[in-house]
Amino acid sequence: MTKLVKITVETEAGEKTDLDLSNHRAPQLEHIIKSEPLSAGHYVVYWRALSDDGHPIKGSIPFKVR
Repeated sequence: MTKLVKITVETEAGEKTDLDLSNHRAPQLEHIIKSEPLSAGHYVVYWRALSDDGHPIKGSIPFKVR
């Protein structure tokens, strides 16, 4: 299980938005985060979390909205 620390969505223009994690403070196997609807374009989600043993992990997920 992981504990989410931060999620940021970046547009292809470089605009960044941090998503609200106030309902995701406890470690979970799966996290579902709601956001505002996205316009067509390319995006990257950057995430940071703490693993079960407390070490930080991070990653990114690129995607496209058509």
